[in-house]
This record gives sequence, C-alpha cells and structure tokens, in this order.
Amino acid sequence: MAQGGGLKREGVGLYSTRDSVYPIESPVKQSILSMLESEGPLSFDEIVGRLGKAKSTVSVHLKGLSGDGVIDVQTDPDDARRKTFLLSGRHVGTLSAEDCVPARNRQSSAAAEFYDVGSLYRFMCCQVRTTMMEAGINIEPILLSAGEMVGMSIAGMLGRGDVYANCAALSNFWRDYGLGTISFESYDPLVIVTTDCFECADLPNVGRPVCAFGKGVLGAVFSDLYGQDVTVTETRCFAMGDEMCMFEIIPASRKEP
Repeated sequence: MAQGGGLKREGVGLYSTRDSVYPIESPVKQSILSMLESEGPLSFDEIVGRLGKAKSTVSVHLKGLSGDGVIDVQTDPDDARRKTFLLSGRHVGTLSAEDCVPARNRQSSAAAEFYDVGSLYRFMCCQVRTTMMEAGINIEPILLSAGEMVGMSIAGMLGRGDVYANCAALSNFWRDYGLGTISFESYDPLVIVTTDCFECADLPNVGRPVCAFGKGVLGAVFSDLYGQDVTVTETRCFAMGDEMCMFEIIPASRKEP
C-alpha cells in the first residue's frame, strides 16, 4: 500500500484505540508515533537514536503512550531486558489551527449545478471536507485508508496485465466514472498526472498536497500490479495552486537503501 513518512505532525494528533480516542499534543510523543506508524516496531535504542533525546525523556513518553494503550510493548523471549514498541492505536487525524482555511461566506455562495449523480456526490464530499478544513480538522489518515480499500476493489476490476495495459485500463476507468483525466508522464519511474481531480480540484488552496484518498487508491492498485508495497508521493496538487495533480509511484524493491 501507499507508505507515508515519519515526520512529526503539527497540532494535536488523534489516535484511536479499542477503548477511546486520545489527543496527543506532545511533539516528542507525536514523533515517536509517526516513526512507529511508518517504520513498524522499533526497539528502545532505535527510538532514542532517531529522536536524539535523552533516554530518560524517551522512557517517560513511552510509558505514557503505553499506559494510554496507544502503543504496545513486546519483550524479547531471549532477553527480557530488550523491548520492542509498536503502534496499537490508529492515527485518525489532526487538529491544528495551521490547517484552518478561511470560512466561506455561505450567503454569497453561488448555486451549484449538478449534471449527474457523480457531480452531486463530488460536490457533497467537497463541502464536507472544506467544512472540516475550516475547523482545522485533518482526516487524511482516514481518507488514505478508505482509498486503499476502494483501490483494492478497483484493482480486481482492472485485472492483472503488464504496467502499460493496467495504466490504460486505469485511465479508462477514471474517465468512465467521471473522476478526472489520467495521463502518464513516464513509466520508469511511474509518474501519473490527473487533471480535474475529483478529490481536490474544488478545494481551497492550502499550499500542500491533500489527495490522501487518491494516494490510497493508486497505492492499492499498483501494489496489486507489482505484487509488493509501493510508495506514492504527490508532488503537485490543485490545493497547492497547481493546474494538475502529479503522483510518483515507486515499488519497494526499487527504493534506495
């Protein structure tokens, strides 16, 4: 599936467990959780080395995260002193004043026109997300996960062919369902360009890429094609003021060590 980075998030991170949803405000705790989310289980020494913080500081934060049930602790059966930490909660979003966009003047908004069911659904989704962005609520982790689920279904519809055949089939699928227009700038590395993006073309300019759902879809489709996880990076986006969205897709086996 699409892989994310391990950078600390600004604002308050929201992590769900089986029992509750925990707000994580500490930058150190958010950095720890980001690493565990992107890299998987890590030992205490690995976490300390990546953070560059004192062992006592890291220990206190790990104890707090474990007590809240956001992370699990596994003990090495051959060495009880060696412990591995892994994410048990799920990152569901972020609350941040920096993510807020200016509120719209609803009284002066122009009436929307709907040409088909797809245009109505696209409008509804845009309004939901824009309203959340106005409140500083970032739900991109959930959108990524939902996109992966949809992408798995699409992959089954496309079948399994070579990369050229699958790219052509995906382009036709995007066009037939009114998702925009897909073209391929290159095949090695695989670079996909979308215009009239269904996810972000109608969103306000926030100065960063926002197509988490699309990343999830493309990650699942091409993970199935390549038979391995892929990294999907959005390099251009309508929400950055660009006239297109651009995604680079790299199979795990081709990533630099």
